[in-house]
Amino acid sequence: EAYKIIDEFIGFLINSCTTPETLIIVVSDHACVPGWRTLNIRRVFIRERLLHYKFSAGKYVVDWSKTKAFPWVEPLMVWINLKNRDPQGIVERNEYEDIREQIIDILQDLRDPETGERIMTMVMTREESQNIGLGDERTGDVVYFLRPPYTIWCGSIEDILTYMASDRHMGKDWLVLNQSRVTGIHGYYLPNERVENFSNSSVFIIKGPRIKKGERLKKPIRLTDIAPTISYLMGIPPPRDSEGRILYEILE
Repeated sequence: EAYKIIDEFIGFLINSCTTPETLIIVVSDHACVPGWRTLNIRRVFIRERLLHYKFSAGKYVVDWSKTKAFPWVEPLMVWINLKNRDPQGIVERNEYEDIREQIIDILQDLRDPETGERIMTMVMTREESQNIGLGDERTGDVVYFLRPPYTIWCGSIEDILTYMASDRHMGKDWLVLNQSRVTGIHGYYLPNERVENFSNSSVFIIKGPRIKKGERLKKPIRLTDIAPTISYLMGIPPPRDSEGRILYEILE
């Protein structure tokens, strides 16, 4: 139904605002694949005694004085609570690599208690994540991706605010459970993830003067390629800090 609504909206814009000389581009920042098995990521770290909460002002909040590692879920990263780097850090520098290896092992070995399936599709260090465009100082010490249909978000904002927790998140009786509804998930999965007819790849459609008609690109393109290509077609310089390329293969 959502695709139908979007298609009708695009059609309305094209019919109302364009001429045969108009360059029309439809592009998304991501797509989504279905997810319905919720992982209680807090419980994973609590049971390993890496993450601690305390009850304060009617809710559970992270107890930084005891917490060695903190899982963030938008995006999926783990920060080690490192002394002299983080405001309330407790982990000594000489403990850092051992704790990071422990976290990687925990996540890689994580399995669904009901099915026995691995939950993670990839776990890597910050340095290794440079291969997928991450790895700067804003990247966590560990980066991980879930395997569909696993997700952490099941419809509530509190699911992704891991610096606090509800009674449900603190419960010891569940690690993975089925959601009441299937949701569209993208940020927890690799960009090229596919589930049957669903894909996590972005949409890119272009139509207008000098553009090949009916062409389906054989090689992947990147979102960073869009702005330089539009600039080229408009006859203006690309953005100063753009990193993409011009998509010459779409031109007649």
